[in-house]
Amino acid sequence: MIRVYSCIILVMLFGITKNSVSQTSLIQFSGVVISQDSLQPVPYCSIIDKKTKRGTTSDYFGYFSL
Repeated sequence: MIRVYSCIILVMLFGITKNSVSQTSLIQFSGVVISQDSLQPVPYCSIIDKKTKRGTTSDYFGYFSL
């Protein structure tokens, strides 16, 4: 009987940890890259998030989404 309860508790614990790990939040970051001097959009420049090591490239009009 104790063995049955132990198995049930273990199954419940694994289910709880699986749910907590799978609930990650995703954040989308977007914007426009402009030059400091002329305030014109900068086409095809690289944008990199150093923390996650993910990156993207701006389009012809300077827009990007990460």
